[in-house]
Amino acid sequence: MISYPTKALNISKTAVENGIINDIRKAGKILDVEIEFINHLEYCNYFYSALELDIAYRQKETRLVKLYEHVNACLKEFDVFIVLDVNAYHPDFLEKLQCYKVFYSFDDPDGSFSRIMPYSYAFDHVFTVTPSYNSKVLMPDQFKKWGAKNASFVPLGVISSQIQNLEQDFIFNRTRKNDLVFVGSSTTIERNEKLFKIKKNFKNRFVLRGQWGWKTNLRNILVNNTRYWITAQNNLPDLYLNSKIGINIHDSSEYGFGNRRTYELPLNGVMLISDFKTTHLKDIYELDKEVIGYENIDEAIDLIDYYLQHDDERNEIALKGFLKAKDKYLFSNIFLSVLKEIQKKVL
Repeated sequence: MISYPTKALNISKTAVENGIINDIRKAGKILDVEIEFINHLEYCNYFYSALELDIAYRQKETRLVKLYEHVNACLKEFDVFIVLDVNAYHPDFLEKLQCYKVFYSFDDPDGSFSRIMPYSYAFDHVFTVTPSYNSKVLMPDQFKKWGAKNASFVPLGVISSQIQNLEQDFIFNRTRKNDLVFVGSSTTIERNEKLFKIKKNFKNRFVLRGQWGWKTNLRNILVNNTRYWITAQNNLPDLYLNSKIGINIHDSSEYGFGNRRTYELPLNGVMLISDFKTTHLKDIYELDKEVIGYENIDEAIDLIDYYLQHDDERNEIALKGFLKAKDKYLFSNIFLSVLKEIQKKVL
């Protein structure tokens, strides 16, 4: 049984149902595993801090009680309980469950203390999409320090709703009008400033999309002296399939590597230019052959300029990146490996 929060996945409910849920069902079907889903946002708050969850649990908050009653009833038919992304289950409740309890963690290490660290000891296994906690400790090892009985790293990967077709001819036999693309929300000032600098350099050649408020949009106009208002992108594959280069800038700490752009851009035939050049990027792709890495935004701008002028080199890197992502980073295949690892522990 799998519990997930739709809003926390930062994509529409339809995309979740058509993407993540379908991919998980596909993985379960391969192993002949029955899977049932529950969206715990239908019962309770989107996000409880550890303290808020403890208070709600002790005060027997009505919505939380109904959620726990439903989970208890459903789990009579299941051997494994998986929580995706945002936990709504008090550790006292989890410890009473007679099943194998799994947490699938996103946004580590920046979100670890608010999302999962206080509950780690109550889970039998934590899967994290982030490789490292700091320069000396791997993220899975840190989860074990926090009490998780088992912990593993898995790539974030690409859900099926973010791709239209995996045929090589479909991906590459097309004219791409956009020189450069970035899709992401307005987050840290540091990342925004980097994006503004790129926008100022490439102007309308750089397509910038995402959830940006009017204040940040106004700053973009004033800083860049443009009338470019940043809006959301409803159809991600259409935009990526029409773009040559994708710039990736993480919005988290120096160790929070592994956002969706890392995997979605190559799988849509876009040549990826990404940060984390000297650390984790090289563990996911082969540098200078499958993707390009940079250490600072000025270097990134120079690299973008170069590869926009060298089509053959850019297209060769994009193709090799696509082939790697297709082979290694489809979410359905990643989740299949997760289920297999769980089976080894349960059986």
